[in-house]
Amino acid sequence: MQHDAFERRVSARAAVCNQLKHTRHSLEFHPEELVGLVSGRIRRWINKVVYIFTISKADHKFQREFNV
Repeated sequence: MQHDAFERRVSARAAVCNQLKHTRHSLEFHPEELVGLVSGRIRRWINKVVYIFTISKADHKFQREFNV
């Protein structure tokens, strides 16, 4: 029974690897991909902070103009 489960996992992994080869992807870890993920997170964080400051500035301007 364990042997059948092992064969299914091996077969599934081989199918995924074959599909990834056709799309030029890999299941192997590449450090540069991690750097890309981190830089993407940093970029999203910076965009979020800029967005919050923009909203805050617009809110402050609205309150100042209408004496809220």
